[in-house]
Amino acid sequence: MFKSRRRRSALRTSTLALAMVGLAPAVAVHAQTATYNFNIPPQNLGAALRAFARASGQQLVYDNATAKTKTSGPLVGTFNADDGLRTLLAGSGMSFRRGPQGVFMISGSSSSPQLAGAQAEPPSATAVNEVVVTGTRIKGAPQASPTIALTQRDILQAGQTSVSAAMLSIPQDFPGGQNPGVALGATGGSLNNQNTTGASSVNLRGLGPDATLTLLDGHRLVYDSFSQAVDLSAIPLAAVKQIQVVADGASAIYGSDAVAGVVNVILRHDYNGVTASARIGGATDGGDFQQQYDFVVGKKWSSGGFILTYNNERDGAISASQRPYTNYLPSPYDLLPSQYTNGIVLSAHQEIASIATFEIDALFNQRTSSSQLQTTYLTSNVARSTNYNIAPSLTFNLPNTWTAEIEGLYGVDNAKLGTSLYAPGRILIEADASCYCNTMMGAEVNGEGPLFTLPAGDARAAVGGGYRRTDFANPDYTFDENTTAHRQDAYAFGELFIPLIGASQNILFVNSLSVTAAARYEHYSDFGDIITPKIGLIYSPTPDIDLKGSWGQSFKAPTLLEEYSATYAYLYPASMLGGNYPTTATAIYTVGGNRDLKPERATTWTATADWHPGSIRGLSVELSYFHTSYTNRVVVPIASAYAAFSDPAYAPFLSFNPSQAEQSAVLAQATGGVFNETTGSYNPANVVAIVDNTYTNVASQQIDGVDLAATYGMTVGSGQLTLSQKAAWLNSTQQNSPLSPSYELAGTLFNPPHLRSRTGVVWEMGDLTVSGFANYIGGVTDTRSVPNPQGSPMVTGDLAAQADLPVHSLAIKKVNIALSVQNISDARPPYLKNARTYYVDYDSTNYSAIGRFISFTLTVGW
Repeated sequence: MFKSRRRRSALRTSTLALAMVGLAPAVAVHAQTATYNFNIPPQNLGAALRAFARASGQQLVYDNATAKTKTSGPLVGTFNADDGLRTLLAGSGMSFRRGPQGVFMISGSSSSPQLAGAQAEPPSATAVNEVVVTGTRIKGAPQASPTIALTQRDILQAGQTSVSAAMLSIPQDFPGGQNPGVALGATGGSLNNQNTTGASSVNLRGLGPDATLTLLDGHRLVYDSFSQAVDLSAIPLAAVKQIQVVADGASAIYGSDAVAGVVNVILRHDYNGVTASARIGGATDGGDFQQQYDFVVGKKWSSGGFILTYNNERDGAISASQRPYTNYLPSPYDLLPSQYTNGIVLSAHQEIASIATFEIDALFNQRTSSSQLQTTYLTSNVARSTNYNIAPSLTFNLPNTWTAEIEGLYGVDNAKLGTSLYAPGRILIEADASCYCNTMMGAEVNGEGPLFTLPAGDARAAVGGGYRRTDFANPDYTFDENTTAHRQDAYAFGELFIPLIGASQNILFVNSLSVTAAARYEHYSDFGDIITPKIGLIYSPTPDIDLKGSWGQSFKAPTLLEEYSATYAYLYPASMLGGNYPTTATAIYTVGGNRDLKPERATTWTATADWHPGSIRGLSVELSYFHTSYTNRVVVPIASAYAAFSDPAYAPFLSFNPSQAEQSAVLAQATGGVFNETTGSYNPANVVAIVDNTYTNVASQQIDGVDLAATYGMTVGSGQLTLSQKAAWLNSTQQNSPLSPSYELAGTLFNPPHLRSRTGVVWEMGDLTVSGFANYIGGVTDTRSVPNPQGSPMVTGDLAAQADLPVHSLAIKKVNIALSVQNISDARPPYLKNARTYYVDYDSTNYSAIGRFISFTLTVGW
């Protein structure tokens, strides 16, 4: 439940500034001696300062309204922070001084007069690089694990309009799990991939949405209703400053769920003014008509500020009849649900007597998701979700630049599911079916600061501990049943950063060398104690090359849904499960919770090479190898019920020729109910097998692969051109028991493909930005039949453009228009034969049926 400490600095009176500088001599000295590699071409000074902050890790405070009216000089080569900033500001009329904690305080007069009637900015206009680094609790510490960062500007330039859409464009993320694009009935009976509530979750490496930890400003969010992951769609993009992704195990830092990695959505915290935007868009093949409205208001002052964001969105459904490749399906049949969403985000901060800072983040979201599915009967599903989170904190400035923080968390997510079942001429069921209701609360105390000073800089530490309680309730209104459960967790942690060698020491072939170490102890009320360590190493032989390595252990507690949800038993025709049996043969198929589950355990390591040559301005190439050994993995073991008898990997979960007593025992444990899906009555003599598809600790998964991230920025004429390439190659296998053979996951149906990539070109010139992206999603093998047919890859292209229009009003500060075309060629999902006539003929966990989507956005700022 750690909340990233964000240090917001403001220009203060000279007396206060000098007092605060006196508290942080070690930080300032280290910043003056460390050197950094810069490749910043001449450009808008505001953009140049942001580039400087990213390259140096320094914190800058300046008036953005002034900076954007000026042009920077070039900054190319190796400089310490002071010399580099001095070179960048040369000739701009702006200067800097060292403020509190070594922060660069930049000031200077604007070259353009203040508009009459416009509200003047307070001195502390912009705080750049708020020392938020996902994957570590230590301020300013480098990250040994590879990290992906997407700013709001990056997302908008790509033509994306939501946090979930931005995450789905990252090659490491798998759309399977709980996501609206997962078509109803498309998953062959697997409980891993279902759209139940209309939420959008992150699923790094395809390890499951509950194996990726999602944070908001560094603190946990309440679990989503069905999968007990986190709903990204509850966070409006207008409130977001940046998304950081660490695709590496991080339980030693954050605790449970951080197995595949961590996603940290960082909010905007300082904003002055009012912005309103309206967007309209739709799929050219029909459906998914979208209307989105955002309203942002913020105010900042010398000691604090707030920002409030409101979002309203209406998205229409896509019917199977609107796509030529699914018009064989009975009508009505929705490939994508309709959704209506309202969301509010508040972030505020206030310094208290210069000794402490109070901060609060609050999130509220309501969503209604509706869909219809015509099979033997007509099913109409409506999910109404309410989600809110609140996280207050109080940070104290201690002697010797240490900080101490007290923080709290309270969150609720309720998803009420209504289901109506119709037969010709009559209503079979019409009721609120159930609710997936989650509550999370907790508190934490932590501290961070320097321990001692080495020639390369300060050795720093972070320590802390806390308490968290999670509650889950699953009332079933149709059958008047209710599943309730809760879990308590007490924890303590520590982290250490030691810079062994720095550039100022002039050691041959060692520009810098540092190590990190972390450990976390947790005690759970249901399964006891667990300890997770992690270590990291960063070695830079030259200023142009960083070599990084990390090793750690992670875990995921079984969610309360997996552990305590009801168990259901279904009687199916045996032939429906992939067996060659007479029509009278049946099988008992069980799904649901398992109270004997244990924690999942994982060992992860990564090796990364980062090349950013000073001789090639604007070039950065990062190549990473990762490996995860995942044991005691909690999954629904049978991914496709229709291959239960034909796939040998599912053999450990089948009990053939069960006795009547064995059948009775299984049916008695079905707390959620027993359902006959055959045309006849239940006859124990006709049951040929019991299929156990409840949540299970399977033996192991092995995951490895390679990630590539490359960018090259250059000045072309009067504009800036940026090329980018991101790719992820994934291998993964699963072994369900020590006696069963391992089988492929990656590259097979309803699992991530081996290869995903995204290639981008962004052109910026003045107030105009134009971008283009090419997306590649590899093909998957259909393992439901023998021989296994191989699906084709899917290749799509995106185009986007946005421009700031001239403003001739004293009240209006900004008018921006944006046009986006996603999947410009209208590529269809690759064909894979459907298992039943009312299932779609493509893998909707990997490929989208939206097709070409065009949207237009108008933004006005005051």
